[in-house]
Amino acid sequence: MAGTGARVEIDGLAVGYGSSLVIEGLDLDIKAGSFVALLGASGCGKTTLLKALSGLLPVASGSIRIGEIDVTHAPPERRPSTMVFQSYALWPHMSVAANIGYGLKLRHLSRPAIAARVSEILSLLGLDGFGDRRPTALSGGQRQRVALGRALAIDPPLLLLDEPLSNLDASVRQTMRAEIRALQERLGLTTVLVTHDQEEAMIMADRILVMDRGRILRDGTPEEVWRRPMSAFVARFLGADNGIAADFASLDGATELTLIDGSRVLLPGPAPFVGVGEIRFRSAAVGFGGSGRDGLSLAGRIVSALYPGGRHRYVVETAVGSFTVEEGRRASLGEAVVLSVPADELHLFPADPQAASARMAPGGRLSPARSPAADCLA
Repeated sequence: MAGTGARVEIDGLAVGYGSSLVIEGLDLDIKAGSFVALLGASGCGKTTLLKALSGLLPVASGSIRIGEIDVTHAPPERRPSTMVFQSYALWPHMSVAANIGYGLKLRHLSRPAIAARVSEILSLLGLDGFGDRRPTALSGGQRQRVALGRALAIDPPLLLLDEPLSNLDASVRQTMRAEIRALQERLGLTTVLVTHDQEEAMIMADRILVMDRGRILRDGTPEEVWRRPMSAFVARFLGADNGIAADFASLDGATELTLIDGSRVLLPGPAPFVGVGEIRFRSAAVGFGGSGRDGLSLAGRIVSALYPGGRHRYVVETAVGSFTVEEGRRASLGEAVVLSVPADELHLFPADPQAASARMAPGGRLSPARSPAADCLA
C-alpha cells in the first residue's frame, strides 16, 4: 500500500478567532512526502495553523494549496487531507472496523471495498483480530492506532497530527513515535505534526518549524535547528536554559566576552556582533573540570543536587549566576567545582534592546547591579 504525498503551499496566510488574528502574512512551502513538525509553546499559533490547513478554522486572507487544489475556503470534507486528534475522537458505540471504515462509508464505497481496505489497515497497524472490538476495550496505544488507521484508510495526500501522543504513557509514546514515522516513510504521506515536545519533533520530523506569536522563528532539519537555533528564544525553547549576560567585543580575530562580574573570556573566531548580548548553553553541555578545548570556565559551588536517573542534576552557583548541570559523577552539596563548556556548545546572541538598556551602566558597559539570572534565566 503506497500513498503519494502532496506539496503544500501557503501564501500570505492570515487566520485567527473573530477579529483577533493569530497568524498574519505567513508563507510556507512544504515538500511532498516530507514530515514537518510545528513546534512551540501554547499560544504560539501552531494549532491555529493546523486548523487552517484542515479547514476547521476559516482563513481571513491569503491562500492554501494542497497539491493542485486551492483549498483556502474549502470545508474539511472537500480537502485532500485528514487529521488525527489529541483525543482520538473515536466512536465508542462502533467497532474498531467501523471506526476505521467510517470515512470510506462517507465516500460511498461499496461494503466489499470498505471491508478489504479496513482489513488492509488493521494488518498494517498490527491490529489483526481487533476489528470486532469496541474502542473502550483497547489500551491507549491501540486506540491511537485505530485513530491513525481511520485517517490512513482514505489514503490522504496530507496527514495532519494534532499532538496525537500526548495522552499516552511514556513507554507507549516512544513506541508510537517510531511506528508513525516508519508508516509515514513507507506510505510517502506529507505529514504535519503539532507538538510542544521538542524530543518528539526531533525524533519524528525531517523538518522543524519553531513558532512564536504566529511567526516561524526557525526552519530547518532537526540537527540544524538544534545546533544553530539562530535566536535566544529558540535556544531557550530547545533546552539552552543557562544564560549569562555579557559585553561582546572583537580582539585580534577572537571574541572577547566581559561578564557581569568583570571577568573576561576569549572564544575562538571573530565576534558575531559588538555590544551587549547573552551566552546560552544546555545543561548537558556542561562538565566539571577542564574540557581540553577553548570555551567557558566558571568556578562555583553546588547548591542543589537531584538524581532523576542516568545522570545527576545539579544547580551550581557562580559569581555570574546559577546554572543547571547534568553530570555523570556523583558530587556533594556545597562542593566547590569548576564548570566547563566547550566553545562549540555556546550560543551567542545580541540582547533584546530593552533588556540591554536596563543593564547598561554609564560609559556603555554592563551594570553589575542586576543578576544575570534575573535577566537571562527568566
